[in-house]
Parts: sequence; C-alpha cells; structure tokens
Amino acid sequence: MSKSFYIFISLLLGVNFWELVLISTVFNSNTTPIFILIWGVVGLLVFKNQPLSFELLDYKKYAKYFYWWVIGFVLSIIPAYFFWNQDFLSSILVNRGLIVYLFIPVLLKIKPTDQDIVKALIFFTITYMVVWAVQSISPIPLTMPFYNNMESGAPFERNATEFGYLLPGYQVMLLLLYLCLQRFKENVTLKTLVPAVMMLSVFFILQNRGMLVFICLFLVYIAMTLKSRFKPYILLLLLVAAIGVFSLTTTYWLSLWNETSNQADDMDYDRWKAFYFFIFDYAPNWLCAIFGNGRLSVHNQAGDTIYSLHLQGYDQTDIGLFGLWSVYGIIPIIVLAMVLYKVLRHKQYPLFTKAMALHILCIPISFTFIGADALVFILLFYLFAYYSESYKLIDENVNLHQP
Repeated sequence: MSKSFYIFISLLLGVNFWELVLISTVFNSNTTPIFILIWGVVGLLVFKNQPLSFELLDYKKYAKYFYWWVIGFVLSIIPAYFFWNQDFLSSILVNRGLIVYLFIPVLLKIKPTDQDIVKALIFFTITYMVVWAVQSISPIPLTMPFYNNMESGAPFERNATEFGYLLPGYQVMLLLLYLCLQRFKENVTLKTLVPAVMMLSVFFILQNRGMLVFICLFLVYIAMTLKSRFKPYILLLLLVAAIGVFSLTTTYWLSLWNETSNQADDMDYDRWKAFYFFIFDYAPNWLCAIFGNGRLSVHNQAGDTIYSLHLQGYDQTDIGLFGLWSVYGIIPIIVLAMVLYKVLRHKQYPLFTKAMALHILCIPISFTFIGADALVFILLFYLFAYYSESYKLIDENVNLHQP
C-alpha cells in the first residue's frame, strides 16, 4: 500500500465518506471514529518496517504542537462539567469526531513526502467531484442529511447552490488549487495551465463566497507576479477570458453580490446573530471565555438549547475560528496562530502553503476545524513540519559542500 493511498483513505474517513446512504450502516458518526482509530493503527503497522520517505523529520519536535492542541480540547471538558452540568462521559462521546486529529501523529510517524500528499489530494478531488456530480443530478437523495430530511417529510432540495449540493471537505481541496496556481506562476506552460483552470472551475462551480473572495485576490497576485517573458500577452489573454466568463455568468455574479451585500447590511443575518451571541452572550464567566464552554450534547439541557438555537440560525460553525474559540477555548487558537505565523514568516515554506495560511487568517469564518475541515489543519500542519525539516536538510547539504 502506498502512502498516498493511505492518506487518500484517511481523507475519506475524515469526511465520513460524505454520509453516503449506501454505506451509512457501516460508516456513520458513531462508527467512523472507530474506523479512524483502526486505520491509524494500520498505518503505523504497515509502514513501520518500510524505508522512510523522509527520515529527517523529528517526531518529538512537532508532536508538542499536537499535544497542546489536544490539551485545549481536553480542558474544554472541565467548564462543560462545572458550568453546563455535562458529565465527562457525555463530553467524550460528543467530541468523538475529534479523533480525526490522530492522523497528525500518524503522519509524523510514517513521514510521507509532499508528493504523497499531492497525489492523495488529487484522488480526493476527483472522488469529491464524482460524488458531487451524481448527488447533484440524482432524483433521490444519496447522502444521509438529504435522506433524513426526506424521511421527516421535508422536500428533497437537491441544489444548495446554483450547480449542486456542497459536500463536506471542500476546504481541503484549496491546498491543491493553490499548488496548481503556484506551479503555473513558476512555469507558464499548457501543462501547468490546465490543472490550474480545472481546479479554479471546481471552486467557481461550488460557489462558496468565503473561498471565492480570497481565491480571486490570489489570482490577481498570481497574474501580477507571473514569471514569463510573455507576461503582457498572458495578462491580456487572461483579461479577455475573464471578461468573457463574466459576461456569460453576469446573472450569477450579480445575484451573489446582491446576496452578500444584503446579508452584510442585515443585522438579522444568521451569521451576525451567531457571532454576537457566541462571542458576547454565550460564556457564563471569564473561565469559559478563555478555555471554552466545551461541546455540549443534545442530551444535556444546555446542549438541547444550543441545538434549538441552531434551528433558529445561531450556529457556532457559521463563525469559523470564533466558533472554535467559543467551544474549545483560546489554546487551539494560539497553536493555530503559531503554525500560520511561522508558515507566513519563513522562506522555506512554498507559496501554496503560505496562500492557505493567509486564507485562514483573512477569512477565519470559513474554517472551524471542528468538522470535515479539520483535514485542512492536519495536512497544513504536516506540510509545516515537512518543509521546515526539508529546508534544514538542503541548508546542511549546502554548508557541507562549501569550502
């Protein structure tokens, strides 16, 4: 088994196989954490005696970030117990999805290369788009959220966007998009242009505004920093293409702009309500404000209240990293900030990792790292460790050969 295939299956487990109805009896929110644990052990055993792709990476040096990340999660259980009357067993069960973060120490142990990560992302993106396309045209629901709505008597609304339903895990594909754009920037050829255009098409089809805003800004940066003697002609061609695409999709872009403007000005917009409530009104005291309120179970009275608020439009996942802080406190935020800061500051990290880090900082409401987008942090963190040690190896080799 290759490491890229192992990572690919890990990504599918991380999105719970998109809760496909056909396999929901095997893979669901209750069983998938167990499969993740088993798959993590499988990875450690399978690759234990194989030659390491990247031997230099120091496990202990980077595992400390993971330990602090876990400490933040664990400490949030205490406020849930003392201030929200949620017993420890309930807290453990409601947080079972966090087991996906065990892939961090597994990756640090098996030490895949960056190419293993890229291959896994390519496989994941292809699989994602196939499932998305089938779900978008299927007359019957193929994923459990749609199926449950149908069972409850709700109508089957297939299209959450103009083109189809947005499946979990789309954020992790940003890494592949930014890598394709980086390669195009460094070497302007048809071979690098086609993957970049294909990945851009994926995100324009998915129509997530939090993604598109930063993607468009990054596209402007790529266009202005192209390394090619034909840069003026390329920019002119891109401009003509952009005008052509915009003219053919004017209705869509105007609709998206009007929707965004109306929501930004509307204080009753769900995201504004959620932000104000969870940041200013939710925590009962300063300890909960610092260390989090914990993730509350619907079987708990307070958790049931949170679920009722969710039905009214107050959702912690709608406010991204602010929601993460509200649930798990400031420690995971500090760990995340340290990783992003180092990726952005130091030159050894390639452009696509810097773009991903900057995207998280500029559009924090698009990432909670609680659900499927935990995969973004897992891969970005491993790449942070990988490129840090790769740079040191190159630097040591250069010094070794200097007279």
